[in-house]
Amino acid sequence: MAENLSVDRSLRDRNSGHGVTRLLFVGLGSPHGDDQAGWLVASKLQQRLAGQPETLACRLAKSPSDLLDWLDDVTHLIVCDCCESPTQLGKLRLWHWPADRFVRTRSSSSHQLGLPDVLDLATNIGRLPPRVEIWAIGGGRFAPETEPSALVREACQRLVLQLSEGFARA
Repeated sequence: MAENLSVDRSLRDRNSGHGVTRLLFVGLGSPHGDDQAGWLVASKLQQRLAGQPETLACRLAKSPSDLLDWLDDVTHLIVCDCCESPTQLGKLRLWHWPADRFVRTRSSSSHQLGLPDVLDLATNIGRLPPRVEIWAIGGGRFAPETEPSALVREACQRLVLQLSEGFARA
């Protein structure tokens, strides 16, 4: 998976006809099995929306803290990550931040902030966009350097279709 995926484009505000609405899609992940889900969705979204006059910025992140560097001029943030859920492989879940029912988990490293912590920090420093969506894909295979499971790959494709159809209607 190419870790340097970065396509910066913007969506025109179709309601007012003025200005630009910046929509940023961030796929969180790693090269370990199902944890590639966020990266796969970002890559597939970029491919699906290539060549269209109205697109979005897609980025890959290894850490939620990467978001803090990319929030300038963003009004709508969509984050996609895999969550460990072996009994619900491939299940899609959506939260609108701030989300009381968002599952808060500890980061895998003591040197990183988890996604809820990063979103809280962005709020506290006045950088969080007004609209934030978090998509989670249930995964269960996280062995180093393995491929994502078939159910997770299928969920990624479903999410890409759902998001791209939503962007077309916006």
